[in-house]
Amino acid sequence: MVMLGKATAQTALHFGANDPDLRLTDGGEVKMTKAEIITLIQNAGLEAEERDTVYNRVEYIG
Repeated sequence: MVMLGKATAQTALHFGANDPDLRLTDGGEVKMTKAEIITLIQNAGLEAEERDTVYNRVEYIG
């Protein structure tokens, strides 16, 4: 597992990354909340969508 910084994660989204699970924990500590992930995606100029494990849309966030 490679831990990316926020800026690197935003860049990766523009290169096709579509599942930046930034809520992963490190020793039990949550790194980013769902709201922070949505903001990160939107600040990258993209629209956020939550999908399930087979990529069906769960929630369109915009």
